[in-house]
Order: sequence, then structure tokens, then C-alpha cells
Amino acid sequence: MREFEQKLARLEEAYGRELIIKSREHAFIVFKGYNLSVIEEIAKLININGAANVDEAFKIAEQKSPDNPKRIFGYVIGILDKMKSEK
Repeated sequence: MREFEQKLARLEEAYGRELIIKSREHAFIVFKGYNLSVIEEIAKLININGAANVDEAFKIAEQKSPDNPKRIFGYVIGILDKMKSEK
């Protein structure tokens, strides 16, 4: 676990602690709270799409039952893509 914590600290240095904490909270919704790549990708999505849009996309995914196959990170990306195309 020490290696994970070190890499997480590097992400916090690169993106800011608050952004990584929020990104990790979102990652836990799609069962990826310990996946550094997903955590970093969420941080990037927040910077690109805005926190409000990413929050909304994860709220939609979170409404799905934990055993629903749509409760995955790819579904959230699809929601964000749809939001972009509707603007």
C-alpha cells in the first residue's frame, strides 16, 4: 500500500490535493477508488468538463444499482460525451 500512497501523493502534487480527493470519491462510485489511472483521468475530466458536469455524470451513474453493468467508468465518459454533444 505504501507504493500506492506515494503515487497518490504525486498526483496530489500535480493536480492539487482537493481535486484528487474529489476524483477519488468519484472513482469509488465506479469501484475504481484504488486505480490511479482512473483517478487521474477523472481529475483531467474535471479540468476539461468542469466540476459540475462531472459531478452530474457520476450522480447519474451512482443511481444505478451496484450490480448494474452500467455503473462503470466508461458509462460516465459516455454521459459526459452526450452532455458535450447536446450543447
